[in-house]
Amino acid sequence: MAKVVGSDRAGIIEWFGAQSLEDQERILVELTSLLERRHAGRIRELEVELARLKGALRRETLNDSKRAERTATEEKVSRTAMRRTQKDAKKSDSPLSGRKVAAKFRHPKNKELTWAGRGMQPKWMQKYLADGGKLEALRVK
Repeated sequence: MAKVVGSDRAGIIEWFGAQSLEDQERILVELTSLLERRHAGRIRELEVELARLKGALRRETLNDSKRAERTATEEKVSRTAMRRTQKDAKKSDSPLSGRKVAAKFRHPKNKELTWAGRGMQPKWMQKYLADGGKLEALRVK
């Protein structure tokens, strides 16, 4: 690649126009890459500066007691979150969780419809009671 004569805009344009199409494409790729690297470097510099400024601002605004209070609160929240995570890992709150319980109520006509009395009432029971049926009539003896 030939050296650019003169650094003014007109000289650069004239020089660039004199290059072959392949050279122009290669130059544009190189310039794009250079600009991207410079932008990425500048972004990193700004991020470092922002982090430094945030740290300085935090130090200025939080006195020791508030900092200690905030740290204690963060630790408490962290411990609570850890307990929840451990509880989720167990997948049950109680050793009896998920066990089958004997049916306490059974539909009078369809014996396959049963309810253990836990959780929400099933639709068939709600309909039966809405039609005037009695709860005691459904109880398994």
